Amino acid sequence: MTVGESAMVGARSDRACGLTVLATIAMLFSFSGCGSLNYVTGKVSYKGKNLNLGSVTFVGADGKKAIASISQDGTYKLIEPPLGQVKVAVQVVPLPKIAPVAPAKDLPPPGKTTPVQPVTIPANYADHSKSSLTTELKTGSNIFDIDLK
Repeated sequence: MTVGESAMVGARSDRACGLTVLATIAMLFSFSGCGSLNYVTGKVSYKGKNLNLGSVTFVGADGKKAIASISQDGTYKLIEPPLGQVKVAVQVVPLPKIAPVAPAKDLPPPGKTTPVQPVTIPANYADHSKSSLTTELKTGSNIFDIDLK
């Protein structure tokens, strides 16, 4: 066997060893449960109109809280929420008023933008103990759409 052939055999065994290590790590994660995520997704609306900002809070029986932001299309996604029976709160916080700023002289005029106007909801939904919103979250994926009345 020449020196070049010996180097190629060594490179192959290094690559095989690396693949074996990666496969072993992947197996360990799948056996330990670290490879699976618990999450909840959904859409939030008030009287049929999607909320366009705010947050959804899930509170477990043990008091553990987890918060998800509501996107402009009314959807939210939360990874690793508390599991089991949970109480839910929805909060919409008005955006702060910002003073207008004069555009820079060297820049083209900005395009027309419409500021996001939050959908207002009754205040009781912001408190998980008063909202009357509950659900049960199980291991794996959960869907919880919230239609506030």
